[in-house]
Amino acid sequence: LCDSGYDVVGLDWLQDPAEAVRIARGRVTLQGNADPGVLYGSHSSIREVVEKMVKGFGGGQQRWIANLGHGITPGVNPDDLKFFFEEIHR
Repeated sequence: LCDSGYDVVGLDWLQDPAEAVRIARGRVTLQGNADPGVLYGSHSSIREVVEKMVKGFGGGQQRWIANLGHGITPGVNPDDLKFFFEEIHR
C-alpha cells in the first residue's frame, strides 16, 4: 500500500503500529488504530491503550493521524470519546 499512490493508509486495531511505521518508512501517513471497544472501558483502560498506541507510532511526532481502528460504535458515551482525544493530546 505504501507504493499505491495513496497519501494515507488506515490501520485497524489488529495491526502493530511499530511494525507499520517500520514498513511505511515515511512514505505514507498512517491513521489509526485503537480498538473502538476500548471506549466502553474505564478511563484507565482508555489511557493505557492511548499510551501504547502513541508509543507504537513513534510518539506521534509526524505522519500519523490518531484515530480508532474502525468507526465509533453505537452507545459510546461522548464523554469517554472526549477523554480518548484528550489523552492523545496529553
